[in-house]
Amino acid sequence: MSDKLRNDDYSLEKLFSRNIFEIPEYQRYYSWGKSNLNDLWNDLTNIMGEVDREHYMGTVICKYEGKESAKEFGGVDFFKYHTVDGQQRITTLVILINAIVSELEGYLNKNKTEKGDIQNEIDNIKKRFLTNTQIGRGNSSKLVLQGDDQDVLSYILDDYLPNDIPLDTPSGERLVEAWRFYKEKLKKVKKENDDFIGFIDELIQRIRELQFMVYQIESEEQATLIFESVNDRGKGLTNLEKTKSFLMHKLYLSVDNPGERTKKINNVKRNFKIIYKSIQDIEYSDLVKDVDEDAVQRYHFISYMPQDKVKEYLKKNDFNNYTRRRAAPKYLDLLKWWFEELYSKDKNKCVNMIDDYTQELQKFFKRFDEISQYNEDDIINWELIKIFTMGRVANFYPLIVTAWDRLSKLAKNEFADFLQLVEVAAFRIYGIGNRRSNTGQSRFYNLAHDLYKDSSLEEIKDELKEAIDDYEPDDDFINDLKTERFYKKMTRSDIRYLFYFYDQRKRDRKKGVDIETHLPMVVRNSDNKFTIDHIWPQKGNKLNLNEEEKVIWEKSKHRLGNLTLATGQRNSSWKDNPYEKKRNRYEDSDFEITREIYRKFDNWNLHGIQQREEALIEFAKKRWSKNRVERNLTYSKIPQF
Repeated sequence: MSDKLRNDDYSLEKLFSRNIFEIPEYQRYYSWGKSNLNDLWNDLTNIMGEVDREHYMGTVICKYEGKESAKEFGGVDFFKYHTVDGQQRITTLVILINAIVSELEGYLNKNKTEKGDIQNEIDNIKKRFLTNTQIGRGNSSKLVLQGDDQDVLSYILDDYLPNDIPLDTPSGERLVEAWRFYKEKLKKVKKENDDFIGFIDELIQRIRELQFMVYQIESEEQATLIFESVNDRGKGLTNLEKTKSFLMHKLYLSVDNPGERTKKINNVKRNFKIIYKSIQDIEYSDLVKDVDEDAVQRYHFISYMPQDKVKEYLKKNDFNNYTRRRAAPKYLDLLKWWFEELYSKDKNKCVNMIDDYTQELQKFFKRFDEISQYNEDDIINWELIKIFTMGRVANFYPLIVTAWDRLSKLAKNEFADFLQLVEVAAFRIYGIGNRRSNTGQSRFYNLAHDLYKDSSLEEIKDELKEAIDDYEPDDDFINDLKTERFYKKMTRSDIRYLFYFYDQRKRDRKKGVDIETHLPMVVRNSDNKFTIDHIWPQKGNKLNLNEEEKVIWEKSKHRLGNLTLATGQRNSSWKDNPYEKKRNRYEDSDFEITREIYRKFDNWNLHGIQQREEALIEFAKKRWSKNRVERNLTYSKIPQF
């Protein structure tokens, strides 16, 4: 085949004939996981043995980018295409085909008598699907990925994947995972199937015959005419991808001048290139966990979207509550409605607003990226570690990311004070206060929007203090710490969070007594090592209590003052023993707060529980006070990940 691709059905065999596919940098990076890889493998193996059964693999949208000269191959040119849609499937198929080649070559090394036909097949597969050895510039991949991922693909195509291969991105790790996944599948087939070559022959034939519907476009924005409407295979579109497609389509319709249209669309592509790079970094963060790209876009919407548009949309759709909290889950629909409205009234205004929105979205992702990767040896890092380790941060993400823009304009201690107040609010309201996760959500969302519109950080801090007074005032905070069901009411991570800081305060006063324990390790209970011990045990069968003492024990065993930190191995074997039998174990505990119990108490009863509870509450009142900056730990104690 010597013609350019056209809008038509193509087998994978024909699709790769004389064509090179390049993934543009404004597209998402490789994202398929094991479930996607397994689905493809099952699809292929399930149709093996069924004669004349075609398998539809969805659409491929591509844009012609010019010719690659092949002087050493009779002057025949290769056609290069940007792949606008279908890159996940094409990339995975290239990796699978290369895994097949690798296993065939390994088979030949052990069965040299069969070399002739098999070697020819290997050479044909490589030329068709993997490398352009004829185009005059060495071995070149027929698939070109973005950035560092191309280096990883080169390792894969060379069948060279040492254990220390540099993998600097999540997408790079997924590429290697895909390669190893299919290698393992093929090794299993080789082990279990007497006719390995027969299996491979049919598998390759099925892969060659895979059917695609190809759309060849003149410009990427044209892809938006069909991008969301096609019935496609593979991983579903995220809201962020749908947003990009929708906005590029709106620009395509709004700008009549071709040169100006290209300029505007290139602005969108540049912004999304930065966004996808930020997403890669965020995925690699040790600090921020379980936040996907759609969540970040939703957080940006909360800060960015004008309140009058939020209200107008919700009112138009018969909602009674016109809050950002109500609008947030519907942010994509609201964005589309907004731009459609702008387009219908004033195309120029629509174009300018698209430019503003994508620019601000890019900045928001970049700020989120900076927060997720922040590793300066300073107080800001320590405050971030506290907030994200606590894990009560969802309602505050829009506010924190919006505020991040102010960091360069403030002294670090000033910005740290703001972060500390967020930590106090989160711990008091959702941790000790145990309020529902949506408590105050609209309020905190509005603060993010106010800050985006230029409220001062001091005003926001005052609002946060008022929120603490409304949702977990001092009296409630103290009473929640005093509850007889403290252990049952609180999450284990919140209890460990409180005890960690109490332990560190005690260590500061007992310098050099033992090793440092790190906040994320303790709160997240790394390797199930850090547990909460009931000093008076939860089970009373070994206590020899009279009836009156049993009543006191039942009412007191879950109180804050009866709890301490222990390490898992030590706690598991003696946790049900009476205090007198396990007291000596407290002496060499990893935690100062537990060793202190050994030093202060020869026996354990209600008096000890009350005394210790009072000390803990007095500490907590100061440590999580909304009115006082209480940095009882210096940033030199930041844990090293």
